Amino acid sequence: MDSLERNRKISSFVVHFTLVLISITMLVPFFWMVLTAFKSTTEATSVNPFIIFPKVWRTDAFKAVIANMNFLLLYRNTLLLIFFRVLCAVVTATMAGYAFARLRFPGRDLAFSLVLFQMMVPNQVF
Repeated sequence: MDSLERNRKISSFVVHFTLVLISITMLVPFFWMVLTAFKSTTEATSVNPFIIFPKVWRTDAFKAVIANMNFLLLYRNTLLLIFFRVLCAVVTATMAGYAFARLRFPGRDLAFSLVLFQMMVPNQVF
């Protein structure tokens, strides 16, 4: 095994190890949330961080949510909201794309850069 191949294997291992660590870091809060959903209120709010799994797996919270929430109404509202947002985005993007591609106007490059910047930065920043 020559030095170049050995360096590639080492760098590949380091990259994969780093990605695995980042993945675990991202997934732990999700698993914690799911496990906490099955705990009782006292278990969920206890200060002891070493109690990871619930002593008794409870589904009371899920039953209460299903009984008290109108999911069909919530899904309908969500679908309507998404439909109109996507429709507006497609219409606006089509018109803006046509304007940037075909029309020459002062400040076109700046406006195009601002549109690209707005698309690259997540909505939570604004």
